[in-house]
Amino acid sequence: MLDPAPGPNIQVVSACHHSALGSDPQIHMEVQESGEIRLECTSVGWYPEPQVQWRTSEGEWFPSTSESRNPDEEGLFTVAASVIIRDTSMKNISCHFQNLLLGQEKEVEISIPAPFFPRLTPWMVAVAVILMVLGLLTIGSVFGTWRLYRERARQRKDEFSSKEKLLEELKQKKATLHAGRHFWEVEVGDRADWAVGVCRENVVKKGFDPMTPQNGFWAVELYGNGYWALTPQRTPLPLAGPPRRVGIFLDYESGDVSFYNMANGAHIYTFSNASFSGPLRPFFCLWSCGKKPLTICPPTDGPERVTVVVDAKDFAKEIPLSPMGEDSASGDTDTLHSKLIPTQPSQGAP
Repeated sequence: MLDPAPGPNIQVVSACHHSALGSDPQIHMEVQESGEIRLECTSVGWYPEPQVQWRTSEGEWFPSTSESRNPDEEGLFTVAASVIIRDTSMKNISCHFQNLLLGQEKEVEISIPAPFFPRLTPWMVAVAVILMVLGLLTIGSVFGTWRLYRERARQRKDEFSSKEKLLEELKQKKATLHAGRHFWEVEVGDRADWAVGVCRENVVKKGFDPMTPQNGFWAVELYGNGYWALTPQRTPLPLAGPPRRVGIFLDYESGDVSFYNMANGAHIYTFSNASFSGPLRPFFCLWSCGKKPLTICPPTDGPERVTVVVDAKDFAKEIPLSPMGEDSASGDTDTLHSKLIPTQPSQGAP
């Protein structure tokens, strides 16, 4: 008896799922370079394939951007749905998985943090760049202004120190004067015309000779809105400001007569290497009458100051002179007048 031929060994495996409710969904959030927000919702273990929906906090439904549905070895589906959020007004978004066979669903909600709302649009970038540039320019301007202020403050300090140094030098000169050298100051104030200096005692007191060193005058003047040294051709003096007090230094032996602005110690003019012969007197001249005086201020250890005011009643006592070659009619006392200070004359060896 023959054994029957072996037949095929057939095994039938049947896997049948009536329905299955998947796991609780999870949402992953990713902020992209463009500022948009990508949300991906994932859940596993569904049968049959679930329906996926995205909803706003107001209940509005919107579709997924992309979905994937992959079954595992047991035929259960893993579902992933993603969406791109461009509307910055959305704050709370929920993801819903529905099993239509069972009539059940699972959902998850996510809140989008506030820092993710603004989207960097080109105009926002432009505004940010402009604000940054303006900020840098403002900082630069403030720094430049501060540096300029410091530089000007330093310059003013240096100028003040320089003036103090000059005035100190003048004080030292005044303190070290000895026989043969003399110093005095004339306060001219804000008079509009004057001449101060020294002259020979024997100058011509009548006539119209110019007030020059050749005629025995070494002086500077304010005349015609300008300052001048009374040289033969009149030398203009470009002063930085109007002197209110003029210091006069006389070195008889050296033949020097120097003038200084006593407000700041600035040098005005010097007659050098003059040939003095005989006594000299302080000299001043007033070109017009008025109530504003000239005040002669000698050194502190000298006699009291002498104040002179010229008005009409003094004209008869004054010596008419002519300014630098200009002619004056004889007897015209309203044109030009001068006085000599009534002090002792300066000798070569006083």
